[in-house]
Amino acid sequence: MKRLGPAAILWIGWIALGGTLLALIVGIVLLSGWPGVSTPDAIALSGNFIAGATFVLAALAAVVALLAYRVTTQAPDLIPEIKFWFCPVNQVILVKAAPDGKAGIRLATERPSVGSIGTTTFPQLRAWVRIRNQRLWSARQPAVIVHFDGMVLTGEIYFSRGPWETSRTDSPGKGIALRWEGMAIHGEELRDLPVLALEDLRGSGTEHPTIVLEVFAEGFRKSFPFPVELVTLDEWDGRFPGATGGSFY
Repeated sequence: MKRLGPAAILWIGWIALGGTLLALIVGIVLLSGWPGVSTPDAIALSGNFIAGATFVLAALAAVVALLAYRVTTQAPDLIPEIKFWFCPVNQVILVKAAPDGKAGIRLATERPSVGSIGTTTFPQLRAWVRIRNQRLWSARQPAVIVHFDGMVLTGEIYFSRGPWETSRTDSPGKGIALRWEGMAIHGEELRDLPVLALEDLRGSGTEHPTIVLEVFAEGFRKSFPFPVELVTLDEWDGRFPGATGGSFY
């Protein structure tokens, strides 16, 4: 059975209210001209009828007002998903690169070419996030913060992250969270967020890093952790032979 939306609920309430008012008018007209009913009796019966109908109208008006309030204050239910270039949805498995003498764990952005000499681009640090609103109520003023727990954005590679802004740092130039804000996500809508360019991401030495998506909207706030697995290139090739990357689609 299809669920009723906010507009339908309010329309039903207003129709019931109007129908009761119409029944009140028709009842008074019928009582005033009913055969065998004297004028005093008709007036008395009309008074009783009006009193009862007034109570019903008041009750219906209260119900409609309650429905209107409920419609305007309903919270959305937002569920995020994340997809790294070569990874299954909601799984984060990243390849470590050879140490470069700097602090933390370097992540691979290129790899040896398969079947030829030299290296090739390895875009494992491109990621996408999308948000699904599971309720009929719009998510107003949505925002997403991507927290890197045990990882850091070094800022050593210059490129634009587009609508994603650095939200938190642990030292000058070292980002540990990115933030996006956008327009309302309507009821049962799936919203694709701009691509995340994370080529300067590296592990900060934590054995089990985590990426946390913190999702906000009016009346809603929830965090969704995604454990990060760091593997060698040989391990990765053994688990995902011949993998071809891409976004959700």
